[in-house]
Amino acid sequence: LGRGGGGRAGGGGRAKPVKSSEVVPAGRMVIISNLRCKDVPDMDSKGGEKNISDPYIIAAVVREEKGSQFSGNAERLDETRTPHIENARHPKWEEQLRLFCPDDEVSKASSKTAPVPVMITLMDKNKKKDDMLIGDVLVRLPVGRGKVKMEIPSRSVSSLKPFVYFRYETTAQMFFEQEEYARVAAEQEQQAREHEGSGDEI
Repeated sequence: LGRGGGGRAGGGGRAKPVKSSEVVPAGRMVIISNLRCKDVPDMDSKGGEKNISDPYIIAAVVREEKGSQFSGNAERLDETRTPHIENARHPKWEEQLRLFCPDDEVSKASSKTAPVPVMITLMDKNKKKDDMLIGDVLVRLPVGRGKVKMEIPSRSVSSLKPFVYFRYETTAQMFFEQEEYARVAAEQEQQAREHEGSGDEI
């Protein structure tokens, strides 16, 4: 995953290079970090300080059909989420979010540098009823690294206008043969745990 020069364990524990025929470009990996929101509105009709939202974020790579207007119900190709934070007006998450965009979706555009469409959904966690949608926004992430600051159109009656902020990186993603893929995926997961929250704030 994301390592064109990786190797797999061979006899005697020595690594041997992956043959070029075993490495197939598969798409892009999107890494989101330093994720935070500002001015998350209350979703509880009772209001008051004890009814501040318990927000979390769902991030999803979505399929955009050429020539059609984007819909919040668009097919989600990969999806992940943050934990919820209780009573948070300005939540900040330490976790990195990782998403995969298949190569066939990227190649639908006229260029391999086409941005990756990611839906950012802001939710309010509830204990005794269904979680509530605060709002969502589509972000098109260009190739490389960058920062995002966008307003999330809110469904709350509150006058607050929530904003989402984060850093991102999009990189070429590779699939190896099954054994190699599993090993590199495990390495990547371990690295993510070690580096959670290590980046600078936007």
